[in-house]
Amino acid sequence: MAFTHILLLYRCSLLEPGLVGTSVMQSMGAWVKNYDMLAADQKSLELKETLGGKMQGLFGTIQGPNELAEIVKKIILSDKPNLRYQSNANFNPDEVKATLVDPTGNDVVQMLKRKYLDKE
Repeated sequence: MAFTHILLLYRCSLLEPGLVGTSVMQSMGAWVKNYDMLAADQKSLELKETLGGKMQGLFGTIQGPNELAEIVKKIILSDKPNLRYQSNANFNPDEVKATLVDPTGNDVVQMLKRKYLDKE
C-alpha cells in the first residue's frame, strides 16, 4: 500500500528511453570499425554478420539528448503524468507491447488505488 500511495502522492513516472545518440554510441561505432576480423573466431564472425544487418535498422531510431530532455520536461509539466513512458515508439515497439499489456502503467496504479486507497 505504501508504494502505491507514494506513486499517487508524488506523481512518479518512469522514462524508458530507446537508443540515445551519446558518446557511447560513437565509441561503439569506432570499436566496430577497428575490430580485427582476421583474429576473430568463426562464431564471432557469424554473430557479427547476423547482428550487423539486423542492428542497422535500430540506428534509425536513435534520439538526441535534447529530444529526451523535451520528453522529461513534458512529463514534469503534465497535470496527470503516466506512470510509464517509452521515449521512442519506433524502438522495439512489438517487444514493449508483448511485455506490457498497458504500456502506460496507469491501469495497474488505478487498480491498486481502488484496492488500497479508495474508500467504499
